[in-house]
Amino acid sequence: MKKFSALLFFFIALFFSSATMAQSSDYFVGDWEVQIKDTPMGTISVVLTLERVDGKLAGKFVDKASGVETKLNQITEQTAGLTLSFTAEGYGDLYLTLQRADDENVTGSLMDSFAVEGKRVAQKSDYFVGDWNVQIKDTPMGTITVLLTLERVAGKLVGKFVDNAASTETKMNDITENENSLTLNFTSEYGDLYFTLKREDDENVSGSLMDSFAVSGTRVKK
Repeated sequence: MKKFSALLFFFIALFFSSATMAQSSDYFVGDWEVQIKDTPMGTISVVLTLERVDGKLAGKFVDKASGVETKLNQITEQTAGLTLSFTAEGYGDLYLTLQRADDENVTGSLMDSFAVEGKRVAQKSDYFVGDWNVQIKDTPMGTITVLLTLERVAGKLVGKFVDNAASTETKMNDITENENSLTLNFTSEYGDLYFTLKREDDENVSGSLMDSFAVSGTRVKK
């Protein structure tokens, strides 16, 4: 009986060890800057995002020129690469292959005809991602309190804020990232505005609106 228990423990340990190794070697998961070269439309640049959902790879890519998003219909995993199937308007069902070149680069082809190269998108610090209670102080309308929400989509920060008093939602037009700070551009009834945020500590930020009105913020804890 002791031998059987020991053997059972061994196989359970082996199973979990294999599962852990599989998860740690999920090479293709993440964001990739991909170029499809010398097509009839020239070189096409996209941001490819891959994630593992319920054990299977899923993903999409966004055309950098047009902003059009295309979801992948199917991803077939091979030992050293992937085949990504998708549908393109006007061109029907297509596929793209990717193989690992090194830790940061992939190569492949579109329909076995057009060369493909890709580079892993370096993950920027996601300190600012999440919800923030932000106060814009001493404006002509008094202190304004908003809930700022920031998330990373296809490698870029996007966001919005909701005015606590009016419940109006304003989307960010553009967010510029620096090492420990952000500049957030948006449009309000007063025209195009911006405010800055910089990291103070793990839970607090400070900054200004239009370099004129002090801003402070506290992370909303989940």
